[in-house]
Amino acid sequence: MRKYFWTRYGPVLVPDEDASSLELIEFALSYNGYARNGGKPSTLRPIVEPVHQQFRETGVLPEDLHLLRSALFWEQRQNRINEEMRSGPNIVGETYWKALVAKIRGVTGGAILEPPDDSP
Repeated sequence: MRKYFWTRYGPVLVPDEDASSLELIEFALSYNGYARNGGKPSTLRPIVEPVHQQFRETGVLPEDLHLLRSALFWEQRQNRINEEMRSGPNIVGETYWKALVAKIRGVTGGAILEPPDDSP
């Protein structure tokens, strides 16, 4: 298991296939989709919803790293909202999360060569 989050001194490593839910959440939060897409949920939602819809319909994800990371960030934020209404941590739509992370790993070769963003 790798440690790859919240370092300001090197690349952000993309989680492995067997990463825990907590590792996936931390990775998702290393990219602030709100700040990078207009600063609020209402500007991010229409950007990332087509990604999820396309995945549900075809199983295909885009090649655009910004779009992939924005979609993963959005899913984490939505999971957080849903999690507050039930007990215990759980990733809703884990198949989609893992597909996003796998695609990010493929696009980047496993490392993102920029520091993580500040948390939302």
